[in-house]
Amino acid sequence: MTFSSVKNSLFKILTLSVFLCASGLALAATSSPSSSSKLQPESRQVFIARRVAQISQRHHYPPEKLDASFSRDLLKEYIDTLDPGHFYFTRKDVDSIHKKYDDALAADLRNGNLEPAFDIYKLYNERVRQRIHYALHLLEKEPSFKEDDSYRFSRRHAPWAADSQSLDKLWRERVKNDALVILLTGKSWKDAASTLRKRYSRALKNLKQTTSNDVFTTYMNAFTQTQDHLVREKSPVDNLADALFNRIFDLHPDPDQKPMQTR
Repeated sequence: MTFSSVKNSLFKILTLSVFLCASGLALAATSSPSSSSKLQPESRQVFIARRVAQISQRHHYPPEKLDASFSRDLLKEYIDTLDPGHFYFTRKDVDSIHKKYDDALAADLRNGNLEPAFDIYKLYNERVRQRIHYALHLLEKEPSFKEDDSYRFSRRHAPWAADSQSLDKLWRERVKNDALVILLTGKSWKDAASTLRKRYSRALKNLKQTTSNDVFTTYMNAFTQTQDHLVREKSPVDNLADALFNRIFDLHPDPDQKPMQTR
């Protein structure tokens, strides 16, 4: 194990501990389940977001690097984090989000403006509710299993559905697949429908339990993941973790020491 890998491991542990303390202690006191329309960024979250952006700029990314290109990458990461299976957003939704925020998202984060993240989440929340209600509607009638249907299980890299009609088709396939899995265990359609009705209703209930802290944590995780992707493309050792690790532990490289060689 190289010194750099040890630093990175320790840094991740330290960062996780700090973040859990910050989000769990500082934010839990004011975060509570709320309807999607009432979810708003809190003052502590704004402060933390601004500080994270400042630290990342100071120690790895200069201000000019948090540009439209970074915003596009961040938006893609955030959208894929919210909807990894591409079950809720349409191509139109995704294009609209990029058109609205591509040029300014990084600057907004630098200034502690979390409104874009919360606005995107509210749209996601609305789309999830629409899809779950549609799925519950489909359970009112037993579908035909005689048609030559297909269902794509791994959808991480699937194209976004063009419109709501395309999503309807996708969800008819998903509900039929979910039901078929239960039917193959010997259960009746009535039992399968009852099981799925409970499952989908539970998803709606969980959605209503979302707090502003949940939205904030998801967004900031997308931010750090975006940085990590870019860092890995640049170099396996020249990354933000190195700079922050040195600053936290007051470590300074020996000017006479030769740079570490990597493969």
